[in-house]
Amino acid sequence: MTREINAVRPETNLLECAKKMVRKRTGSLVITDNKKLVGFISNKDILWALIKKTRDDLAKIQAIS
Repeated sequence: MTREINAVRPETNLLECAKKMVRKRTGSLVITDNKKLVGFISNKDILWALIKKTRDDLAKIQAIS
């Protein structure tokens, strides 16, 4: 059985990553650039950023910065 891989681009901001996770009902996303795996982001990464970063910083955070 093949599963759909939920991926985002490196320049995707944190809010868009969180929205995609909620829409797809998943706890993580792979980060790809030209079909090459460059990273992984989980719901724990997003939760950490929400707790540790200021509101202004949150708008600037991308999947890979």
